[in-house]
Amino acid sequence: MPQKNDIQDPISVRQAARILGLSPTRVQQFKQTVELSFTEQGKLSLAEVLALDKKRRPEAKENDLAQREQEARVKLLEEQAKKAEIDNSIRMGSLISVDSVLDDAAQTASKLNQFLDTLPARMVPQLVGKNEVEMTDILTDELELAKSILFESQFVEENLSDGAET
Repeated sequence: MPQKNDIQDPISVRQAARILGLSPTRVQQFKQTVELSFTEQGKLSLAEVLALDKKRRPEAKENDLAQREQEARVKLLEEQAKKAEIDNSIRMGSLISVDSVLDDAAQTASKLNQFLDTLPARMVPQLVGKNEVEMTDILTDELELAKSILFESQFVEENLSDGAET
């Protein structure tokens, strides 16, 4: 369960943009002014964002500001809950982290590249003196070996071997 946030807790640029009714790009432009201070991680203080919002909207009454502060806290908690849910889904295995997909793709590409680099040297001696049918059979077997390298990846489905589109 997400913990209650303090008004001084940092919030993301996207969250600040929602509170201020601006685009995230416009909020980023405040880096060049002294109206908002950004942390090293690019986050902002909820208190500073609310103060800027009040300054930008002088017609806002105190209870309106309190309501917007409460809405900002609720939005922050909702975002934290969504992030916690995603993190939990990754831990439980129902979502795949980008890093694991990228690592697997790199390993598979490296294995396939090694296999293909050695293909001509392996194939030439096997094809010498063979007729067209025999050559086709030998080359088909080698292509099946190359496909098997792809299928070692945990993210490639075997049903792709028939050339089926996904």
